[in-house]
Amino acid sequence: MKRTTFRTVLALSGWALLASPAAGQRLVDDWLVRTGAGPGALQEGATSIFWNPAGAAEQRGRGSLVVLELLAPEATGVDVLALSGAWRLDERTTFAAGFQHLAVGRIDYTTTSPDGAARVEVAQDLFGAAAARRLGPGLVVGAAAQYLRSSEWLVCNAAAVDDPSSDSYGLSCDDGQLAIGAGARLLAPLPVPVTLAGFAYSVRGSVTWGLAAEVAPDLPMGGWHGKVNLGASGGQAVRGTIYRGGLAMSWRDAIELGGSLVAEPDAAERQWEPVVSALVRLHRYELGVVREWLPNSFGAVHTFRFGIAF
Repeated sequence: MKRTTFRTVLALSGWALLASPAAGQRLVDDWLVRTGAGPGALQEGATSIFWNPAGAAEQRGRGSLVVLELLAPEATGVDVLALSGAWRLDERTTFAAGFQHLAVGRIDYTTTSPDGAARVEVAQDLFGAAAARRLGPGLVVGAAAQYLRSSEWLVCNAAAVDDPSSDSYGLSCDDGQLAIGAGARLLAPLPVPVTLAGFAYSVRGSVTWGLAAEVAPDLPMGGWHGKVNLGASGGQAVRGTIYRGGLAMSWRDAIELGGSLVAEPDAAERQWEPVVSALVRLHRYELGVVREWLPNSFGAVHTFRFGIAF
């Protein structure tokens, strides 16, 4: 592998991971497992530990467990596995915890790579805990802590992503990063149900955030119900603001279908990419899938979900 090719792989791998949603480089809309097509601020149940901690209070049953696997295009080598759970301590307080492992495989040096190089190990582990408190009939607040631990190679060579011309590999390494966040959900007392949600995380002086609104009008469609949502997110790892808006439909709490358009900033122009999702509930079990198209023709990401409510 030539030095220039090595730099390209390093930059792409670092972009995929350092821009993953966690701690200081939390890119809210990238490699983070998602259970629906809507904005992250509106995520509900156990998986809200990765997004808006206030969403943990919105779950079916007293407790829930969710397993998710994100599969990216084979060319990227990205694979993500996430586990999360939530338990309602009483009628007003819910606790949630989660773990996400992200790795990029098949990155090897060759005889023409930089001197002293070995196999590239690119991986991150994200641990999170959150508590949500219902303050009133329509208001929920939450707080969360997330700890990001990266592979030594990724942390020590992170600067090469920002400066591909650098010849320094072996920069100062950090053992981990701790992010503290808070979020809220408000069901506004209006003739048409409107949910407002938002969250923010801070670490080392940087902040990432997400805001969203959802309208759920009554529709004369039998057992079908519809929701329209719009959200925005940004932060240090995002060079601009990401917009997401779409529509969700549900039938008798058994089937949910959703679709969104995502506008991400790009070096030349803003790109619009679609996201679709489907979820089926069988008694206390859930099976779902989310398909996200990546910008710049990278392909599509699929997140598969299995959940159980207690």
